[in-house]
This record gives sequence, structure tokens and C-alpha cells, in this order.
Amino acid sequence: MRHRLPALLLATTLLTGLVGCSADDPSRGASARTAGEAPLAKGRRPDVPAEWREQAATSKRRQKEGQKNKDKRTHAHAGASARVAGSTDNTDHPQGRKTRRQTDDAPGSATIDDTNGLRIMTLNAEHLMSPAVFARWRSFCEPLGWRDGPGDRRPAGLPYCDALNGRDMQGRLTFGPQHRRQDLDAKVRQLAELVRTARPDIVLMQEITDADAVRQVLGKGWTIHTTAERWNGGPISQNLAVAWPTHRFLQEPRVEVVESLARSSPEGRRTRPGLAVYLPLPVPEKPSGTPPKAARPAPTLAILNVHLKAGCRQGRLDRSLSRQPTRQWRRLSSCQTLQSQVPALEGWLDRQMAAGHAVLISGDFNRDLRQELRQGLPARGDGSPAAAPIRTSDEMRRVASVLPELDDDQPRGTRLTLVASGPYRKLARCHHHIDVFLLSHNLDAWLRTPLEDLRVQVVPFEAPLSLERPRPSDHCPHVLQLPL
Repeated sequence: MRHRLPALLLATTLLTGLVGCSADDPSRGASARTAGEAPLAKGRRPDVPAEWREQAATSKRRQKEGQKNKDKRTHAHAGASARVAGSTDNTDHPQGRKTRRQTDDAPGSATIDDTNGLRIMTLNAEHLMSPAVFARWRSFCEPLGWRDGPGDRRPAGLPYCDALNGRDMQGRLTFGPQHRRQDLDAKVRQLAELVRTARPDIVLMQEITDADAVRQVLGKGWTIHTTAERWNGGPISQNLAVAWPTHRFLQEPRVEVVESLARSSPEGRRTRPGLAVYLPLPVPEKPSGTPPKAARPAPTLAILNVHLKAGCRQGRLDRSLSRQPTRQWRRLSSCQTLQSQVPALEGWLDRQMAAGHAVLISGDFNRDLRQELRQGLPARGDGSPAAAPIRTSDEMRRVASVLPELDDDQPRGTRLTLVASGPYRKLARCHHHIDVFLLSHNLDAWLRTPLEDLRVQVVPFEAPLSLERPRPSDHCPHVLQLPL
């Protein structure tokens, strides 16, 4: 086959060069002729050997057949479970038929600058406290040297004493600690600027103490709901919030606490509940003369804000990645708690799908769902189908992964798309790929852009981390534009 390529290229060159024009520059063919060459008569085609024409025709035919096969594979993939919209490789570059390298302002990439749609932002604010809670936290922790002692019972609703000590997960001092009121104010200013950059219509926040903590960042003119005020499960320091600009929607969204996600951990602590908001979707206009149908519930976008159990970011939930006993126990403890949250999350999802709602689940999953798909992790460790109900704690411990377990086509049509995030730029000194957006496939009916073309934007920090000031968070804002 190697001897055919030059012939085909030569035929193509002859076809374009002899007619005296180029697709990019009409004058290129004429100017390229040497002295003494006679121009071709207008409308006359050059004489091309028959074997060259046959090679060109064969090449075109093969290209068409290849494209047909590619379209068939793509169509089959579109019906498969757990699609990854705007999927990326390890370099965070999109891949796939309908995806492309998307920049912050690439057309069709569902950017935050698109004014026609719904912008949803998720942000873990890393122990964001209201001034009142901060004062109580400081008065308790400062005498202890900002450390939690074994015999010191921290009051309920206060973060860990070493939560904002300026150190990363490896214990390295990388940013300024937040121990003074001016440190809290500096953190709030940075978060407020990130929100202004994102310009969201709906804000989903995690790790906030109460509504006053959120109000510091968003300012006036926002409707704010948090689990601190709406949940009766007792005071916790890591609450969730949903917020939107007041009067943004014609009909006020309904908010609900999803208490089933608050599970007891082996350490004796309860995990955080979920917080759902139900947003009416626009009803498509019917053509004139269309007969009226029986009244149906208005279409709804059910949005769930979650903050799942940490400590089980990668690998199978039913296995430990460490042979060190202490680390092994910690991971198994965290993974078992996450295993117990998955059926609760699936139960909420199934109820929304059964009601005909479109679904968006977002927040801090503390889990890299991309890796689950890339590694082909099973839904259950015992090989049982994901659609089989889970009733006992023993059955919960068979759950091996999150997304394959959720994406089981039960009720029928319950399929999910994981929207890829990125790029994570140099100033995005934050956790990667655990702040997730999951979309149900039926949402595609309301979108101007196909689900597989969507991509989550990561809003980087304004400035590099510095020992001179506290960081805004250990998470970056993640923004998804829904082109409704």
C-alpha cells in the first residue's frame, strides 16, 4: 500500500494545480506556473490517468464507509450507560466524535458567558464560618493551640481546630492560616470574587456553617437555604446550601432536605444530608390546532446538592488499597460509609425519574467517577446486577462503585451522563475531578446543545497561594451552563 500514497497525492495535486486555483488562494495556481506554460482553456479538465482516478474514487468510497461505521459506533455509544460528556484523557483534552478542544470561550461549549441558559455552580467553601460561629470557634480552639486534644470535646457545630491551619494534605505549610477575623474577611473576599466571575443562577455550596456564612459571600439579593436551618438532625459544621438571585425565577423553586444521605459512620459521626431544589422547566409551545391532552405535572429539573463521605476517592469500594493496618481500617471505614450512601442516593434518583423529572446531581462527591469508568469497575463485587434491590447492610457492602450502581436503567430510562471538568489551570490549586455534575439523559429534550457537548468550567483562583493570606478554599468553583 505504500506505493499508492504518492500516486494518490500526485493525482490530487494535478487536479487542483492544473485548474489553476486553490481552496485557500484562487491565484496560487496561476502564479505557480513557470514561464512558457500555456494556461488551460476555461472549463477544460486536465487529462488524469484512469488508474489515478480509480485510486481517488476508492479512497473516497473507503472514507464514506469509514464515516458510516463511525456514526454507527457513535450512535450505539449514545445509547450506552454512564456517558462522559466532553470526555477527557489524562491531559484534560476533550476527545470523541462531537467533542473538541474547548477553550473558555469556545462556541458551543456551554461556557459561563452564554446568557441564554441556566448557570449552576458548585463550590466546597472549606469550613466557611459565619462571624458568630467563627468567634465561638476561635474562643474554643485558640487556648488549645489550634489542635483537637483527645479529651477536649469540641462543641457541636464547630469545625476541627486544625481545619484552617495553612497546611495541605501532606502537612506542608502552603497558605496562610485562618485564625483571626481579618483572615476570615480575606477568605470571604476571595470567594465573593470567584462567585462574581462565575455569575451563577444557582449556587450549590458545601462545608458552610449556616446561611449567614453564605450571605457574606453572595451579598444582598439572594434567596438562601441551608441544612443548618432546615434539618433537624442536630448541629453540624459542614452544612450544605442552595441559593439563587431573588426574583430570578417566575415560580419559586421548592427546597427539600434529603435526610437519607446522612448515614452513621463507624467513627460514630453522621454524614451530611443532601439538599434538593426543584425547578420548573419551560414547557415547549404546541403548534396551533394541536388538540389538548390530559393535564400532566409540569416538567421539573430536580437538582441535588451532595457532600459524600471522604476517604474512598479511587478504587473499588469493597477493597482496600493499603496493607498498613491503620490505613486499611480507615479506608474500609470510609468506603463502607460511602457504600451505605449509594443506595440512598439511588433511591432519590429513582423517585425523581419515576415522577418524570429531569435530574442533575452535583456537589463534592469525594470520589473520582472518571476513574470508575476508565477502570471499568463493576457495580457489585459479587457480580449481581446493579438493578437488584439492596435491603441489608451485607448487600450494601457488595457495592463496588458509585456511578455504575446508579446507572442501572431502573426505572426504565434512568441513564446518566458524567460531564467532564477542566481544564485545571495553573491557578486552580484545588482538588481535581471530585466536584461532579451528573445529568439524566431525559434532560436532553430541553437543551439546545447535546449532552455530550457539555463541559464543566473550572474557575481558577485569582492569585497563587501565599503564606501571607488564607486561601479561598481547597476546591475551585465548578460551573455548568445548561443551554435551555
